[in-house]
Amino acid sequence: MAVAEELKAWFAELAEAQQGIATHASRHKGGAGVVTDQQQFQRWAIGALAAIDSAFGSNAVHGRAFQRLYDGYSGYASDLDALRGVFEAAHADLLKGRATTVEAAISGEVLGDFTMMAKAALKEGAKDVAAVLISASVEDAMKRYAKREGLDVDGKSLATVINALKAKGLIAGARKTLADALPDFRDRAMHADWGKIASEEVAAVIGFVEEFLLARFSG
Repeated sequence: MAVAEELKAWFAELAEAQQGIATHASRHKGGAGVVTDQQQFQRWAIGALAAIDSAFGSNAVHGRAFQRLYDGYSGYASDLDALRGVFEAAHADLLKGRATTVEAAISGEVLGDFTMMAKAALKEGAKDVAAVLISASVEDAMKRYAKREGLDVDGKSLATVINALKAKGLIAGARKTLADALPDFRDRAMHADWGKIASEEVAAVIGFVEEFLLARFSG
């Protein structure tokens, strides 16, 4: 099962579980109120927080809000209602495809597959095939990353995307030198200009993409 589908199934199970948390009236010297079954509540709350963090990251607004409410939980059903509200908002965002951690993982999986195929092709001596595969991978990786960082890259060339990332300081240092050469490499590969592409250059681009995916799409 893919990462996104696993998370959707997890959230669906938790949504069902939260409906089954028992409540009962409680009287004490401070007054009376409706409280939750502590064992059921804790089992659900810990699972819900883990699912939210897995989908959105531990620093996302959903997780922070849920943690704050959980820390202040008093046992009353009214506190459970607030936690349910946060969970349901997170669930809705997941179903709408707004889970950034999932998107990063999926991107990394897909792009990683292309990169592994390019690496295998190069090892087998199919330099030209490897060049095409890694060119497609690097262009998609750059555009996905740029979109994640809020840049408008629809319909833009690879060179334009890389310049936008550099302008925002998202590509710097040693990466910048190789990144500057990627558009030309991509054009040569996609236009079958094989005589101008060396195996060493293909290997260098594969190495760049592997490092880039590890740094930007590992979740």
